[in-house]
Amino acid sequence: MAQRRRTRQQWQALVDGWASSGLTQGEYCRRQGISVASFARWRAIFRRARQRQPAEPTPSAGPTHSLVPVHWLSDDAPTATTATTALSLHCPGGLRLDIGVGVDVSTLQQVIRLLRAAAS
Repeated sequence: MAQRRRTRQQWQALVDGWASSGLTQGEYCRRQGISVASFARWRAIFRRARQRQPAEPTPSAGPTHSLVPVHWLSDDAPTATTATTALSLHCPGGLRLDIGVGVDVSTLQQVIRLLRAAAS
């Protein structure tokens, strides 16, 4: 198979596409015909670039985060991932948090505390 060189913009589109795909990195890379190692390297490049950018100003009043209603978007049968995942949170910047069925409540509380601390 001939290797194809992609531009930075093409890699950004691939990384952004994975964040909203609901697929594991391995499955997404397989479907896109790219190596997991190259994908991980480009994710790291974009993550470092984001960290170097100045933070956007936050509003002085009002909550910094909110909850939104979640609706099942499909009548399809659950996949292997959805059968073991009770909740999947996709956050800006590519952060994805999959919460499994039967998760330990104290572990989930600790994760929430860490996310709140990181956000402040």
